Amino acid sequence: MIKINLLPPELQGKHTKRTSSASGAGGEAVPVSGNILIAVAGGVLLVSWFLAAYVGIYTSLAKAEQEKEVVRVKYDKQKKALEKKSIEYGPKMAKYNLMMNQREILDELKPEKRIFWSEKLNMLSHLVPDGVYITGVQVDEKVNMVETDASKRAREQFAEAKGRIDKSATLSAKEKDKKLDELGDEPKPIEKPQITQTMIVRAITMLRKDGSDRIGKTIEFQQAMNTYGLVNPAGEKRYFRDFFEKMKDDPNKIDLNTGTMQETEVDGVPVWAFEFTLTAEKPGKQATPKATPAAPAPAKAVQPVVEAPKK
Repeated sequence: MIKINLLPPELQGKHTKRTSSASGAGGEAVPVSGNILIAVAGGVLLVSWFLAAYVGIYTSLAKAEQEKEVVRVKYDKQKKALEKKSIEYGPKMAKYNLMMNQREILDELKPEKRIFWSEKLNMLSHLVPDGVYITGVQVDEKVNMVETDASKRAREQFAEAKGRIDKSATLSAKEKDKKLDELGDEPKPIEKPQITQTMIVRAITMLRKDGSDRIGKTIEFQQAMNTYGLVNPAGEKRYFRDFFEKMKDDPNKIDLNTGTMQETEVDGVPVWAFEFTLTAEKPGKQATPKATPAAPAPAKAVQPVVEAPKK
């Protein structure tokens, strides 16, 4: 049997033993180097490390594949649910847009969004300052057809959805065609009547020789339009300024458009002629809230309510 000497080379000669199976020609033992054992042990450790690393990597890859499969199944399930909801979304959104279009059209035509001119003329006859004489009142109503906001939103949403499909880098040409077929045709514009109502009031005032009263009466008339009001037989408090466009910095003042102002003569008498143009509020703005109607009182006269003019 071969024996392995693990002593360093310088000590091997002193402790070698002779055996019949490991002796040379001279009868001396053949020393075996310890480096071989170290190399073998290192190789075994290296192989073991590689095997452990391989097993670890293989296990991680297998686990990742399992997780990937779980995610894929969940994704497919959610994708099917989303496609189902998308199919349901189209008709519901179309119905919603139709209802919003109808609502906008009705808002334009609702009576409370339009001025009752008989009421305004009645107030106007009471609020005219002394020394001012109305020479004419003109009421105009212009109707323009404009696209509803709901119609604009529907067409914008369609354009955005079509753009996403066209620009998609993940869909094939066949898939894009399918998506476009599902999207359908572009919604047609839906229009509503936009009613613009205006009132032009023309008046004159006597002109003093020094001309000092012309501007004063004009301002007094304007203030009366902003402050005059009454309580009608139904118990509602109404102001002349209600439902007219207001100034941006003061919601209690009518946004009056001052027209022609000039000196002229009426039957040979010098007068100061001026005019105001008032525009009705656009539908959709906050209207003056109505009070709860009281019991009818036809015999009761209307009560004027006049605010103190602001300085």
